[in-house]
Amino acid sequence: IYQNNCSMCHWETVSPEQIRDIRKMVKEGKKPPFKAPPMSEVSARVKKFYPSEREFVNFVKDYITNPSKDKGVCLPMAYKIFGVMPPVGKNMSEDSKEAVAKWLYYRFKMSWEEFMEKHPH
Repeated sequence: IYQNNCSMCHWETVSPEQIRDIRKMVKEGKKPPFKAPPMSEVSARVKKFYPSEREFVNFVKDYITNPSKDKGVCLPMAYKIFGVMPPVGKNMSEDSKEAVAKWLYYRFKMSWEEFMEKHPH
């Protein structure tokens, strides 16, 4: 499901070196090599606000169907660089949305604090 619905915009993960290079590109006014934050960062950020599996899954299912800056949890810079994602969930079954949300929850173990320590902004 990730490959078919998410990977064209979200890389799965990025290294600290890639983050550093991407930040340099953005400071120079260039676009990053992907259209949305990496899934590892998305997972860590959403878990900061929705730590339980059920809260996380419910948020992701709703957000990918009806995304908005108001309900999003991204850092302001992410919205500035990438904008708000398109409503890809509108074309997905409930089972597919549930599956991708659970994959996102369990695939990445890092907390937001750990992510920020490894990839300081």
